[in-house]
Amino acid sequence: MISASLIALGLSLCFLGARATDPAEKPGICPLDVDYPRCDSVNVNNLKNDCRTDRDCKGDRKCCFSGCQKQCLLPLKAKLDPCPSYDPSICARIRLSPGNCHMDNQCQGTERCCFYCVDYYCGRIVIEN
Repeated sequence: MISASLIALGLSLCFLGARATDPAEKPGICPLDVDYPRCDSVNVNNLKNDCRTDRDCKGDRKCCFSGCQKQCLLPLKAKLDPCPSYDPSICARIRLSPGNCHMDNQCQGTERCCFYCVDYYCGRIVIEN
């Protein structure tokens, strides 16, 4: 009876060891998926994943699903900086792509989801003429 108990204990320990977290997984939480582009509006067959696991990503970046594919992204960090101010008078003269967030936890690293002209965007806004 003791040997059956030892076998059960050994199997339990093996099972717990197999369930341990992957040491290759980097700390942090992936940002939530971005809103744009929508996967149903993109030819997903043409997209190529940048990574399969965190080990494939450089530095602190993690392998996260975003924009219909796996990409190396900065994990979420504390969002301390305020959104930048902007001059609303320029909004009529520029053309922006659709917004890509609704909340801060969709943005990489310390980037914030900020309103700019007509929509919400992650991080600094790059104005294209």
